[in-house]
Amino acid sequence: MASEYLFQAKRPDFPLYPYIGVIWYMKGPPFLHPCERLLPTATVEVVINLGEPFNLICNPLRERTLHRYDGAVVCGPQSGHFTIDTNTERHLVGIHFRPGGLTPFSPLPLSEMRDWHLSIEDIWGDEGRRLHHRLLESSPTVERFRLVEEFFLSQWNPTKINPAIESARNLFVSMGPQARVAPVVDHIGFSRRHFNRLFQSSLGMPAKAFCRISRFQHALRKLEVDPHPDWSSFALDFGFYDQAHMINEFKSLSGFSPELYLANRGTRLNHIPLRE
Repeated sequence: MASEYLFQAKRPDFPLYPYIGVIWYMKGPPFLHPCERLLPTATVEVVINLGEPFNLICNPLRERTLHRYDGAVVCGPQSGHFTIDTNTERHLVGIHFRPGGLTPFSPLPLSEMRDWHLSIEDIWGDEGRRLHHRLLESSPTVERFRLVEEFFLSQWNPTKINPAIESARNLFVSMGPQARVAPVVDHIGFSRRHFNRLFQSSLGMPAKAFCRISRFQHALRKLEVDPHPDWSSFALDFGFYDQAHMINEFKSLSGFSPELYLANRGTRLNHIPLRE
């Protein structure tokens, strides 16, 4: 008899919640498809492996080699898609950070993590290794969630939070797919160079790249509820210059045109099953 799929999630309490969106736990049989393509979200994900080592093919913008992680991997902010091997993705704990949310917990600036996948020891050293071991030894899901929250509370350093950059990020989010960098920089009052340096340190990428991925994500979420749009109107509504620009952006960020994306997408947003 095949084992059942189990997924549980928890929103952490304050002061973690504004920075960590959700902590999740997953255990189950292997997926029917051998690989998944993960699309860029401008966020950081920490995935802690409680089962067999899992494979990860990194962002092709950075390298194409196959990496095998026995413990935990920190997926830095990605500029493009990357591929995971689902055959060994069976027993995991994950932490989903909001955009820029890792900053008050990390000894490294997020600009050093862009398009990289790092081990948990690369970021938090022996403390990260101990968290992994404690999660392996714990059993109830609620206990695993407690251990994760305790760990990040111990790493919490609010002095790393830049209120101006948080304000800029929130403005970009509120502007939706029509977000533009220039008016936000003018509102914040920094020079463009100074603003981009601070923004990259906190969010891992230039503001223009962040807005680009945010626009793409808004488009994906709209396609979840309306998979048969008028493409010309859709392109303009979601901040693309025209339909050709939209198609090029989809190909660049997902590897598929919009129509091929719809034909290949799976049940989980930003996870595209790959059959080969």
